[in-house]
Amino acid sequence: MTKIHHSLYYQKWVVETELPNYKDYSTLFDKKGLDESKETCTHNGVQINFTKDELNLLSKDIQVIGNKALEKENAPIRLGDLLGGWMVRYGSNGWQELHDHGDPFDVITCVLNFSKSNYPKNGSTIVVLPEPDGNLIMKDFLPYPGKLLIMEGSVVHGAYPTTTPRDILVLDFKQEIQKLDDPNN
Repeated sequence: MTKIHHSLYYQKWVVETELPNYKDYSTLFDKKGLDESKETCTHNGVQINFTKDELNLLSKDIQVIGNKALEKENAPIRLGDLLGGWMVRYGSNGWQELHDHGDPFDVITCVLNFSKSNYPKNGSTIVVLPEPDGNLIMKDFLPYPGKLLIMEGSVVHGAYPTTTPRDILVLDFKQEIQKLDDPNN
């Protein structure tokens, strides 16, 4: 299942898909490290950064899935080099403030879920997609294990409070703009 959600003439977009082998990366949550949540938009959760080497295999898997989806849509962008990544382990009532990860056309952000929710909006990722007329499209993505969201890095997003513990991995990639062939030549 892969769906593309977009607005603002495709300048803001989210690919909703799945990573079938997500369980291969569950050991990343065993990492101990400095909790960075006080310096971020994470509330009632622990946020620990990874090195690029620790995320090497996962980043390659996400690049393949993301780039296939973008290619299928004839999008002139691709997931480039890994910029960084981290885990968030939300506790009960954990949530994420609305935020983005960078300037337009610079970053691609990926959120990989390892937990599920049986209740609407419980721990859901929310994204805000603006339209040229000033309207805002609000999309909720209910988490389940293996659910992967890939979005333009300037898309404003966050997470509703969760009533149960929830684990996610977040990876940021450089957004590569592909050279387009001139159809007039």
